[in-house]
Amino acid sequence: PLSAEAEESESIAFELKRLMAEAELFKLFVPEEYGGTGIKSVFICIAREELSKVSNQADDIFAMVGLGTLGISLSGTEAQKRKHLPRVARGEVLGSFALTEPNAGSDIAGIQTRANLIGECYIVNGEKIFPTCAGIADIWLVFAKTDPAQGRRGISTFIVEPNNMPGIHIDRVPMLAGPPEFSVTFSDVALPKDNLVGMEGDGWQISLSTLNIMRVTVGAACLGIAQAAFQEALSYAQKRIA
Repeated sequence: PLSAEAEESESIAFELKRLMAEAELFKLFVPEEYGGTGIKSVFICIAREELSKVSNQADDIFAMVGLGTLGISLSGTEAQKRKHLPRVARGEVLGSFALTEPNAGSDIAGIQTRANLIGECYIVNGEKIFPTCAGIADIWLVFAKTDPAQGRRGISTFIVEPNNMPGIHIDRVPMLAGPPEFSVTFSDVALPKDNLVGMEGDGWQISLSTLNIMRVTVGAACLGIAQAAFQEALSYAQKRIA
């Protein structure tokens, strides 16, 4: 019901999330034991195809919840899963995926953001670009190097809950349409050791495991957009008087 408004406004994101939560769509990103339906790429594809037929922004928000939380479902500790995943399943969480950097896009191994363990905290410094919904998200999945000498094997993954966290600076990136995009700078951001997902050095595999699930669903979303475009063109062709 909010399709038309969503295409004209970025401020409708939380209302779109509420509607998808009522439809229990976010359960598709959560294992059954934490309140979800289990993670099946085919089901996520079906959801993205159908959402894309009616609202590209709703589909993007749905996808970002997956990107921002699947790493916890796949590799998180038991404590992390119990803390976050029931909320994901209930649709209470908006996620963001902070991997891309100004000098590292497809080349994940080239990221420069650092996370140094000092005492009981990881101190994070660096910059991320295009983490969709970051400025309004509750959870970010952030990738940083804990051991730069190891290249891609030195990448680790962290859960960041950005609200009121010192050292995080967020800038808007102007976009023509769709959900909001941002750039994020970390300046001596202190993350508790418990925010590490998996082990140090697991970040490469966590990113690929997440992307391997979500990349195939992009094709499904494109199919939904194509179906909507075809139906619009057909309807216009049948009504147009030339």
